[in-house]
Amino acid sequence: AAIHVPLPSCGFAERAAVKVSTLEAGFPQQQRLVFINDPAAPTGTWNATQTVAGAEAMIRDALTGESGYTPWIDNHDGYQGEGPFDGVLLNVTAALEDGALMGLYGEIGEEGGDVPLLRVYIPGTAWTMELQLSDAGLEALRGLDLTKSEPSAFGCAIPLEPGFASGERPRRGWWKSTYMASRPEIAAQFMVDILGATHIQSPYPWPPIEGCIATKWVQFE
Repeated sequence: AAIHVPLPSCGFAERAAVKVSTLEAGFPQQQRLVFINDPAAPTGTWNATQTVAGAEAMIRDALTGESGYTPWIDNHDGYQGEGPFDGVLLNVTAALEDGALMGLYGEIGEEGGDVPLLRVYIPGTAWTMELQLSDAGLEALRGLDLTKSEPSAFGCAIPLEPGFASGERPRRGWWKSTYMASRPEIAAQFMVDILGATHIQSPYPWPPIEGCIATKWVQFE
């Protein structure tokens, strides 16, 4: 669940914040998300509002199966496991009633099988959430007519250590933040050199291979 939280006043931009609650091993876990709109760029002609509108159009095409992929969906946080809605991380009923833009990667099979990913677009942003749902969450989605999308570049995924590749992530609740990047190796090295992260193997080949998604992953202890 998420609730609105107050922020200190700011005269330069519109801001809003929510506190998101998930469950990790049965215990609440909280994360604050802040959304900002600066209506006046200090220099140049770049317009954030127009950029977000363009990103939304491309994300819509990707999640409804028109294009299958856009780099904009690489801007997302990943969540796994239980949540506050009868054990489900996403309030599926409310999302459907609100017309939320969602897409499913993979099939909802039998319990214990491969775990599909649900991508949910956050309206008015260039950001999505990637949800790897619990069994209860999968049951809530079973039978719904959600677009199935599988970009061809995803087929380049390589096996990782046991458990991780089969869908068991390092932690429940929030577990990753992902950003599209023109030079992922530079961004990753910055995280290591400046912020103390460590390099870890990603599920895609490096050095990059033509036609494949290229990623660099780091982990904070």
